[in-house]
Amino acid sequence: MKYNIDNGDDIAPPTLFIDIDGTMVKFPFSGDDYKSIANGTEKMKILPGVKEKLWEWETKGYKIIITTGRREMFRAETVKALKEAGIGFDQLVMNCSSGPRYVINDRKPGLKNGKIDTAYGINVDRDEGFENIDL
Repeated sequence: MKYNIDNGDDIAPPTLFIDIDGTMVKFPFSGDDYKSIANGTEKMKILPGVKEKLWEWETKGYKIIITTGRREMFRAETVKALKEAGIGFDQLVMNCSSGPRYVINDRKPGLKNGKIDTAYGINVDRDEGFENIDL
């Protein structure tokens, strides 16, 4: 059996882990704001540059994994609200802590004995959107 092992020479398109509230859509500051989005009486307010960047990344083949602190019991409502907002994604990971989030990954061996980092972190100011993100 032959194994195809990634030696770092070929890099696949990135996987993006993107939070919902305050990152892609306006943060719901009150319980009433959150409830009105969850029950569908109010739509998510997309932040500047979000749809454009998501479309750009989608067309480049990036994998988009949405993360949220929202409870699993609100999955159907969250998926519906994202769909109505025009936000596409490959996966939705729910019930993440609202505390710090870390991505831990290996460094791949690169050409000429170099190493290639495979994990990065980008923090955006709450409710500022994606206009200034360049990957």
